[in-house]
Amino acid sequence: MTVGGACAFETSASTGDVTSRGLKTGGSTPTFVFNQTQTFDELGRLLRHCSATIKVRARPDCAAIGSMLPRMNSGLTRRALIGGAVSCAVARAWAATPDWDATLVAAAKRQVGVTTVYDPAYVVLPYPGGDISRERGVCTDVVVRAYRDAFDLDLQRLVHEDMLREFSAYPARWGLSAPNANIDHRRVPNLRTFFLRQGAALPISADPAAHRDGDLVTVKLPGNLDHIMIVSGRSDSGEPLAVHNIGRGAQLEPVLFQFPHTGHYRFPPPDA
Repeated sequence: MTVGGACAFETSASTGDVTSRGLKTGGSTPTFVFNQTQTFDELGRLLRHCSATIKVRARPDCAAIGSMLPRMNSGLTRRALIGGAVSCAVARAWAATPDWDATLVAAAKRQVGVTTVYDPAYVVLPYPGGDISRERGVCTDVVVRAYRDAFDLDLQRLVHEDMLREFSAYPARWGLSAPNANIDHRRVPNLRTFFLRQGAALPISADPAAHRDGDLVTVKLPGNLDHIMIVSGRSDSGEPLAVHNIGRGAQLEPVLFQFPHTGHYRFPPPDA
């Protein structure tokens, strides 16, 4: 594992944890054990202190990890083995360019004042790219529109195609026997399942610092209702803000910790 740089990496097959061991090169280097209770930012900060390029072997289903390679520093040598259940999510966190989150947040904020009505009515939509009138919608429409406007990324199509591949992986709460492209992407439990299957899930945390702009957070409202929002900046006092539609159209509000969290996701576009 020693490859002439400051750090080496290995994984534990039993836990999927990633461990960084310092190699003695004239001084001690930090030791980091990555697990699902720590943030990807912590691991990223450590990697920035380790000089060199990275050679990676990853699970075959985690294509996102390959896209991180050109974004790492080049010139020296560092080796990593990344495995286990969190590998795809780690790869997404590394692969993302610094400004994709700002692009997503800007697209979310542009909906404020445009979408002014909460309307959960079932509507037959075109496919792909289907939407109801922009002045109407629900919480999931905020997310779907933000990704379309920011990256031309169509969650209606992506969710539908994933449900066609493995319908049984999705919640069976609505009595459906097959995917329905009119409504599936507009249901929070389906988006949660999709993001989880894409390796975008992060640990649920009550720490504001663990929530970056562009992160998606799902919560449980009174009445056992599911809700989703996009982390979108900070207030003057430093409190996290989120864009969401909880009943009055798209709003930018300090509501991130107002309700119990059920999920936390970071889903950069594939070319980020």
